Amino acid sequence: MNPTDTETYVDRDGNLEIRYCRSRANTKSFAVVTPDGQSFELDSTGNAKAAELVRQSGKKSRYDVAVVGGISKHTIQVESISLAR
Repeated sequence: MNPTDTETYVDRDGNLEIRYCRSRANTKSFAVVTPDGQSFELDSTGNAKAAELVRQSGKKSRYDVAVVGGISKHTIQVESISLAR
C-alpha cells in the first residue's frame, strides 16, 4: 500500500466528501452512497424524484433515503425514493 496514494478509500474521509458535495435546489444529478462507501447513480426518473425530494425537504448537509428499484451496473432504476426514518 502506498501511503501517499489518494485513490484508495482508506485515507479518505467519505463523510466529509458527502457533506462537501451536498445537494442543492438546482442539483440535477444524484447518487446514493451506501454505508460501506459504494455509490450508485440514479436514472433520469430517480434524478427527477430526488430533486423534488431535496426541494421539499429544505437544506440539509446529508439526506438519509430509502430507495426502491433495481440496480443495473452502478445505476439504480428508481421506482420510489423517500426520506428514511
